[in-house]
Order: sequence, then C-alpha cells, then structure tokens
Amino acid sequence: EVVLLSSDVASIADDTFKDNTKLKYVTIPPQIISVTKNAFSGCNSLTVITDEDSFANNALSGSVKLSYNRGDSDADGTVDIMDATEVQLHIADVMLLPDENLAYADADFDADLTILDATHIQLFIAKLL
Repeated sequence: EVVLLSSDVASIADDTFKDNTKLKYVTIPPQIISVTKNAFSGCNSLTVITDEDSFANNALSGSVKLSYNRGDSDADGTVDIMDATEVQLHIADVMLLPDENLAYADADFDADLTILDATHIQLFIAKLL
C-alpha cells in the first residue's frame, strides 16, 4: 500500500497508521509541521519519503526507514532524466509505474502524479530547485 499525503495535511497524530502492516510507502510533504513517533508504530515495512530538512525527518528519525529520493521514480538511488521520462510515460499511459515507485515519483508532494512532477524533477536536475 502506498499513501501520498498532500500538502493540505498539517499533522499526523498518534496511531494514525498504527499496525498497518500492508503500508509500504508514505510521502510526507515538507508542509507537515507535526508528526508523532507513534503515528506509524507497528508499520514494520514502511519507508517514509520526505525532505532532509523537514519536520517529519526530525520527528521520525530512528523510528522508521527514511528516504530523501523524491523524484527517483525508477528507485535506482539517483534522480536523473530517466525519472522525468518515466513520469511522462506513466502519465501518457505508455508505461505504468509500479505502486511502490509512485511514492517516489510524486516529486512535488501534491498526492497526484502529473506533468508538474516531471517538471519538478527536471528543475531539480538543472539545480534550479
């Protein structure tokens, strides 16, 4: 299961996802300003995708696996032009990304995969973000 939280969400409370063993990936946008360590208790297979300087990074450090590779739609550990291309192909229904890669592909953290994600990846590669 993949959960893409939108920037409309301000906080994640205790036990929100407690013991959800099917939960594999959650994106936490930098706008979220409150996350409790117990929000994901019992989610043993979870990877949280967020920014290094986000509140979630500090709050969850040590309690879940954290990843900072947003935009890495092919999950190869590098954000590059192939990631932007894969997002474009997914949007055009030419190639569908696996569910686990959708969380990484949502580069702008809006809980929706659009051309803006591909653009965000391109801007990141060009060091304009």
